[in-house]
Amino acid sequence: MNIVISDVCNRSCPYCFAALKVSYPEDGKPGGDNGNYISTENFQRCLDFLKQSGERKLKLLGGEPTVHPRFIELVSMGLAGDFSVSVFSNGIWSAAVRSFFQSQQTSGVEFLINVNERNAQKERETLLQEKSLAVAGPRARLSFNIYRHDFSLAFATELIEKYGLKREMRLGLAHPVVGAENEYPPDSSLKTIGKRLIDQMRMLESRDILATFDCGFPLCMFDEEDFGVLVKCSNGFISICEPIIDVGADLSVWPCFPLAKVANTTLDQFPDKNAMVAAYAKSMGPLRQMGSMDECIDCKYMRRGQCCGGCVGRTIRNWERSGAGDVASRIKAPTP
Repeated sequence: MNIVISDVCNRSCPYCFAALKVSYPEDGKPGGDNGNYISTENFQRCLDFLKQSGERKLKLLGGEPTVHPRFIELVSMGLAGDFSVSVFSNGIWSAAVRSFFQSQQTSGVEFLINVNERNAQKERETLLQEKSLAVAGPRARLSFNIYRHDFSLAFATELIEKYGLKREMRLGLAHPVVGAENEYPPDSSLKTIGKRLIDQMRMLESRDILATFDCGFPLCMFDEEDFGVLVKCSNGFISICEPIIDVGADLSVWPCFPLAKVANTTLDQFPDKNAMVAAYAKSMGPLRQMGSMDECIDCKYMRRGQCCGGCVGRTIRNWERSGAGDVASRIKAPTP
């Protein structure tokens, strides 16, 4: 379960999977409700909900979470509550945030820092990002989202070496955001991306860096002869599409960012996290069983439970483009 403490982001990425929930005031780009930040009261309700669920991991997201005016206070609340705190960030931190994360009290905080290739972001963003990586050091793991077929991860290996980051890199596949427009690879390019990714994973492994996979990678984007690379060069490839559960500043709840428009509910509708995840799994189950592409219908990997069939966001987008109408609005919000 992720707590979205800020819907403001200080960077604008073309593939942004949070397009429906995020605003970009610096660039004047529309999106989300302008400047919503979670209150300390609602944040405490999230902490109480996690404790009631037996969950000690506190995951903070945005937008960019560090732009919250009371970000330092919120992290301190989590640490005081004996939570293991993880911050999902773009690493474009203020001097005050960098100073805070240099303090002894935050030594246990971990970071997942999303990076883009250097030619895909502003020089100022790169400079601030590297200052933050120098502070985070071995507490940080890099994250990279694939939205084009011609990507290179060589720059990431340089950052890992230079700043002593974790020798592990999260790889995400950009997915369509239901109800918004963002860049993501079409079905027709997935095999090409799979071949490129295998090459990049070999390169990472040769430098003693392993890949980890986020959700929505269909197994069929890789050639069968490359399955061994998925094992050797990663911390274990698993093709999954499951309810992540994101909680907004107003305590609204949705299954994940690509499905932010789908089946929204509120935190107080459920007694704990497990009940919420189970309810979402039930309500989204029929769509997941369909898979995201025509090939999923008779796919042996999907039939045997080895593949999730890709992102449900892709499933909905493909169905709507085929003339099925507004599929998203017909998915009912989960109930306990």
